[in-house]
Amino acid sequence: MNKKKFIWNMLGSGIYSLATVIFVMLAKRIVGEEAGAKFYMAFTTGQMLLTIGYFEIRPFQVTDVKGQYRAEVYFGFRGLSCLAMLICGLIVGVVYVANGKADGSGFGLIMAMCMLKMFDGIADVFEGEFQRNDRIDISGMSMTFRTIAVMAAFSAAAWMTRNIYIASAAATVAGLIGVVCVALVWSRRFSELSISFAADKMKSLFKNTVLLFIGSAMCMWLWNGTKYVVEWTLTDKETLVYGIVFMPTMVINLGSSFVFKPMLTTLARHYEDKNLKKFAGLMGTLVAIACGLTIVTFAAGAWLGIPVLSWLYDIDLAPYRAVMLILIAAGGFNAVSMLFYYALTVMRLLKEIFAGYTISFIVSIVLPVIMVKNMGIMGAGWSYLIVMLLLTLLFAGMFYIRLISEKRK
Repeated sequence: MNKKKFIWNMLGSGIYSLATVIFVMLAKRIVGEEAGAKFYMAFTTGQMLLTIGYFEIRPFQVTDVKGQYRAEVYFGFRGLSCLAMLICGLIVGVVYVANGKADGSGFGLIMAMCMLKMFDGIADVFEGEFQRNDRIDISGMSMTFRTIAVMAAFSAAAWMTRNIYIASAAATVAGLIGVVCVALVWSRRFSELSISFAADKMKSLFKNTVLLFIGSAMCMWLWNGTKYVVEWTLTDKETLVYGIVFMPTMVINLGSSFVFKPMLTTLARHYEDKNLKKFAGLMGTLVAIACGLTIVTFAAGAWLGIPVLSWLYDIDLAPYRAVMLILIAAGGFNAVSMLFYYALTVMRLLKEIFAGYTISFIVSIVLPVIMVKNMGIMGAGWSYLIVMLLLTLLFAGMFYIRLISEKRK
């Protein structure tokens, strides 16, 4: 990959991840801890619902080097999945209101975050096509400028109105404008915009990705389930605190994505060409990078993590240093597990991926509830670490068993 592509991919991924930090920081400073916690959970809910919008098409799409499906098929399928996401968002909002967890304004906040993330989902399918056409630099540019526009709209509206609901609405409008711009880039730089809803193609793509989707939905719970257990079990302040000390884990995921995403197509080509030596070698390099990033992040977090986060969010986080370090370690296992997930996707071991997620998902439903009730936030951190370690071991085992089997052929 040339320098231009690497830089734009790095910028896009970095700024997109930074958006979460800025959103939550501004929300807490503008509306206080209690309302800030509600905004954080609305944002997290939108991110979880995006799993439906994505339908885990991107890894399949960018590794579709033989062109099994044309761009318009991916566009059409993503349109349907995003519609399903919006409907699910409405249902979630109604459930929150019915259970007394949100009022009318809270419902509007949930829907605004759902729509904002839905626009991310629509833009993502275009960015996937840019990458499949070996233009990941354009994907990075898209993520960069879209995210800056959304952050600018949110920040400006927040400071001018001191109203989190108006700021969220402004961010959503900026997200819509970003999608329109991405579609224009596609139609002018690649081919005329065309969308297909051909039933046979929709059915075929659904069958090829449904296990990936179910697995990714379970994975999203693995990532965020402890946040909801904390919200349901502990106080609003503890919910916000846990969300804040969870954020350094994004540094590992962010750094890993700089390297992982651009290499997916290369990984797929090595495997399609039956060049198992290069395939395994590239995987080894990527795992080493993920481990190195984890060590660096852990050391930096131990030294500067709590002072920096306490200053950013204007809240004393000193009692939660150990929890943050546990979560950083868990983030390292998460990054490695995602790398093996991508490799298993390239190998088209969809049933194995599904099995790994199912086992980890079952553990993640039971373990955090028990540990949070008995240990509070510390229990949430330890349960997250255990689940991520389990998932990593399962995926790594599946990968090596298949690789050894193919080498013997």
